[in-house]
Order: sequence, then C-alpha cells, then structure tokens
Amino acid sequence: MPTLDPQPTILVVDDTAENIAVLSGLLKPDYRVRAATSGARALEVAALDPRPDLILLDVMMPEMDGYDVLGALRASPRSRDIPVVFVTAMDGAEEEVRGLDLGAADYITKPFRPAIVLARFEDFEAIAPRYADSEPGTRSATPFAFAPPVSAPCTCAPPPPPPRPWPVKQRRAA
Repeated sequence: MPTLDPQPTILVVDDTAENIAVLSGLLKPDYRVRAATSGARALEVAALDPRPDLILLDVMMPEMDGYDVLGALRASPRSRDIPVVFVTAMDGAEEEVRGLDLGAADYITKPFRPAIVLARFEDFEAIAPRYADSEPGTRSATPFAFAPPVSAPCTCAPPPPPPRPWPVKQRRAA
C-alpha cells in the first residue's frame, strides 16, 4: 500500500523565470516544487518519479501552449489523472471555459494573489478524500487525488420553449 509523502510534489510550468520564482517561493515551505520553462519540458518532468501531485500551468507559452500541454498530459496514461490548474494572464471567460472544458481542475489569473493560490491548494487537499478509490495503481493515495465528478448524459426531454409575450396573429388566406 502506498504511503503518503509528507511533501506533495507540485510542477510549476511557466516560460517566465520570475513567475516560477514567485510561485516556488510561495509553495516551498509546504510542497516539493519542480519547474519547467516550456511545454515540452513539462511533459518530460510530469513523466518522472515522483510524479507531480498537481501541475500549475501557464497558458501562453511559445511553441506549445498550455492547452496543448494539457491535451498531451490527458492523452498519456501516466499523467492523465494529475490535476492541472491554469495560472495565466488570460482572464477572459472564453479562455477560462476552454481550459475547464479541456480538463483543467481550476483557473487562476495573473497577477495572482498568494492567499488565493494557497486557498486553492487547501481546496484540493480537502476534496481529495471524496474522490479516493481503492483501485490499485490509482493516484488516490496522493494528497491531491482529484478527479472531477463524472456526469451521466441527460436522458430527459429538453425544456419547452418559453411562452411568447405577444399574441400570435393568424394570417388570412389570400
């Protein structure tokens, strides 16, 4: 039976060294922090042991953006269950929805506030037991075991159209 590592591993992926330094400084007291400055390097680090328990991923990076990195992570059996939180300057609703639709666990906008980042991490630790499973080889033994709830397809009929606020005129036959 796997044992819990007292210091979870977090992979910080950003093409700006300053952002990595700020996040690493914030997280290092409680977490083991690994860093990557490109999407390709992030995929390599995510495959190494110990695997990350959580990935903080910038969206806007040269060559391979965060969306592509997330897609590659989800395509690999070794990394598909690692929760990914986008940390990005892109603060539009469309970008956030796109990231969440692709499988990101959360979305934090830059400039980030340290208290918000730490609160999000506490959220992951709090929900981890709810998603734990007993299947061998799963990541349920890690502090950040997270999988969004799977929703079954709706089998109900669509709602009826709303009533018209005006009367419908009958056309006369010509």
